[in-house]
Amino acid sequence: MKTRKLGFILALASLTLIFVSCKDELKNIESDIAISDIEKSAESETAPGDSCTFTGTLTEAEIEGLIEMREEEKLARDVYLKFYEIYGSFVFKNIAKSENAHTSAVLYLINGYGLEDLALPGEGEFNNPFFAELYTQLVTQGEESLVEALKVAAFIEEYDIADLLKFLEETINEDVERVYSHLLRGSENHIRAFSNALDRLGESYTPTIISADLYEAILNNSDNSFENNGDTDSPDGCYAFTGDLTDEEKAGLLEMREEEKLAQDIYLFFYDLYGHPVFNNISKSEAAHTKAVLWLINGYGLEDPLQDGIGNFTNPLFTELYGQLTEKGSESLIEALKVGAFVEEFDINDLLHHLEQTQSDNILRVYGNILRGSEFHLKAFTNVLKVYDITYSPTIISEELYQIILSK
Repeated sequence: MKTRKLGFILALASLTLIFVSCKDELKNIESDIAISDIEKSAESETAPGDSCTFTGTLTEAEIEGLIEMREEEKLARDVYLKFYEIYGSFVFKNIAKSENAHTSAVLYLINGYGLEDLALPGEGEFNNPFFAELYTQLVTQGEESLVEALKVAAFIEEYDIADLLKFLEETINEDVERVYSHLLRGSENHIRAFSNALDRLGESYTPTIISADLYEAILNNSDNSFENNGDTDSPDGCYAFTGDLTDEEKAGLLEMREEEKLAQDIYLFFYDLYGHPVFNNISKSEAAHTKAVLWLINGYGLEDPLQDGIGNFTNPLFTELYGQLTEKGSESLIEALKVGAFVEEFDINDLLHHLEQTQSDNILRVYGNILRGSEFHLKAFTNVLKVYDITYSPTIISEELYQIILSK
């Protein structure tokens, strides 16, 4: 990796270079829950769309359901954070982040309908004494062993699924139904993840709340596809994949997670600076790419290296590159477009390298789709430069490969 990164820096040195409706906001919430909720911080909670208000009224049962689900999702998050602190298993950390997105989504509805949020901020603190007692009981049981903690987690997801099914039967409100449906899919993904984690330890889980038939149906309903052209979001939820990865495959996933974020952050910076739509559009695609890599990271039980905030990276090399590239692109729009093409070159080069090094079907599928997306992006930046009578010359990939990409 260091050799290729050094080449990147050397090549860089030679480079010459609102208004949103509540319904639209709700669609964004859906995407967050169903696709990338595991990226939301479990330590700091924000509910998108706090200022939005929905029309219509809720029944007493719907109101009570929202208040209950707000703390029920927090219960799951807090228990998983505690287990991650004890055992350090990434499945708890990753799904805790997902549960944080779930409780934030319910808060969004609570705010939108002008209800009072009764949830308490502290970990293990609940307004409803039932959840406070349940938290203590579940943590105590899970402290016995990692296996018991995983069984507790599966039980929590069972509990969540049963309640969501009940509340879905009771509501005719489209907003509530939409959010609950996505929470339900997330909980189904989570129980699969915990069940698979138990399988890897030679243990099995027997449901005690939902029926055995429903449990088996959930386990058999996994959809690990990542299709389309690489410019779509990753599949929803958390998956646990079978099989082991090599150290190089693991390192590659962690690298590509931040490398795709590097592209996203640079394009967001340039869009803010120049307002050119090509940066806005491709930054959204890069966000989908980094989420797709996160899907693999979660599925293989790795720790996500991503840091919140534009320009923030765990790998100091990416922090340095972000500074160098944004500084270069700040000289002019033309230089920013050249930097954009350069970043896509670098991405393509790394993806080709990682594709040669892996035999994992999951990684091959995701990297293949991201590669196609990066090729589209390189063509897009090249075409915009042509509008300004500028011809881009590749500095990382070969001229022959560059022309093949442009001709596709």
